[in-house]
Amino acid sequence: MAKDTQQSNQGPLLVADTGHRGLAMEGLRHGPDSPSATARSDPGEVTLPNPSIKGSAITSTVEDVQKLVQTGVLSEHELERRLTRDALALVRQPIAASQWYDMRAVTSVVELLWEVEGRSNPEYMRGRGEEIAERLLQGGLYSQLEFVKRLNLDQHTSPEARYKAFDRDLRLMNTLSGSIFNFGLWTSRPDPEHEGRFLIEIQQATALPIPTSLATEGFLNRIMKEIRESARWRLERPRPDLVVYRMDRPLSVAPLGVPSTDAGVAQSHPHQRADAADTTHASAAQNPLSAQTSAATYGIKGSLFQGIVSEAKRMIAEGQIHPSDLASLLTAEDQAFLDQTILPGSWYPIATHDRMLKLLAHKQAPGDEANYWIEGGRQAADQLAALGIYRQFEQHSKGLEDFAGRVLVTLSGAVYNFTTWKWCGSGVDHTSFTIEVTDATHFPETCRLRAQGFIERAASRAMRTEWCVTSRRILSNRIVFEGELKSPNAQS
Repeated sequence: MAKDTQQSNQGPLLVADTGHRGLAMEGLRHGPDSPSATARSDPGEVTLPNPSIKGSAITSTVEDVQKLVQTGVLSEHELERRLTRDALALVRQPIAASQWYDMRAVTSVVELLWEVEGRSNPEYMRGRGEEIAERLLQGGLYSQLEFVKRLNLDQHTSPEARYKAFDRDLRLMNTLSGSIFNFGLWTSRPDPEHEGRFLIEIQQATALPIPTSLATEGFLNRIMKEIRESARWRLERPRPDLVVYRMDRPLSVAPLGVPSTDAGVAQSHPHQRADAADTTHASAAQNPLSAQTSAATYGIKGSLFQGIVSEAKRMIAEGQIHPSDLASLLTAEDQAFLDQTILPGSWYPIATHDRMLKLLAHKQAPGDEANYWIEGGRQAADQLAALGIYRQFEQHSKGLEDFAGRVLVTLSGAVYNFTTWKWCGSGVDHTSFTIEVTDATHFPETCRLRAQGFIERAASRAMRTEWCVTSRRILSNRIVFEGELKSPNAQS
């Protein structure tokens, strides 16, 4: 423990193969002491192993996919269609805790589980990460976790002593990565941008997918609970090859009397939005199932949710959506909204909106879901303009900045009770623009693509010209929309 604070340790998280396609693959499972040794063309050349993970970290993931098949949620045909060949072999064999497993196969399994059982909800993966940490803490497989269980920052009464003890213990925890993963470079150090906080960096992380980075966040935060520390780690991804976990607050300066909870953290995310730009005032209290703008709920206004529910009802009435579809793709709470009148001015759960969008795409555009959601966003913009309930659509914009300030920014606050939308400016010749959305962890991919189509149509209507808009999620909590003028002379 006398090494420098920024000491690196081998091994990050569950990753895909995008940064390692040139590596030879020796087999799906490798010996317990030799992580995936690869073939060498030259006896004197040392080649890197395939990215691999210990079986102890994936046992529950594989078991849960197997359960989806056993319970009929996934058919064998669907499993074979959606998993790679090696991933399919992985879910059909016993997992040995001490064996190494190729990350390419593991990633395919993880992404399937996240989509089918987790509904692509970030909180689902964070929860799985906590469960893995809990199981490893109880299992006694790793000496680093045995040490964690004996840690007690409360014994240090001065802030300086607690800071130094946490620094030391964090560096020890980093060595755990080498016991579970055979690749990546982990470093920990004081956060230069925030006094009293630390950060963990994982370099060479190009192949790290979103679901496993979220699971690692949950894993790390379960460790924070174990040592009775109230700060939590939050995921950032400044570059494709770099993952960063930052503390969301300074290290506690005094001992905690009881184990910390996440209640205060969760309540800081959804932002209450004023309805100044929304001319409807129907209260969510009129619908007992509608989601109020509480700290625990991420909501969308009924004006955007209404059409989705109406379409689902139509397809049910026409026999295009069957009871089995509802049971497999919607929760009981989701299905209850199908029996309700959706009020334009009330708030509804964004998670329900997400699942209903996936249900409709699954039935109406299998294999082309992304374009289906984008086109749905364009139609939603037309519908809102026709409804006349939002003043932002009542007149054309005088310029890009006017469009951003009057139509986009104020409207986003009227239809979502979370996320922060920012106009980042237009190009010099005003033929392009960029919009950034932060606090977007709970903003589903279905909504990102719908918003892409919505912004494209709204810009074209407001500017009376034709625009093309694209979008990408840079971090789990940050989305960027980029618009480009297609035809300066085309009338919308």
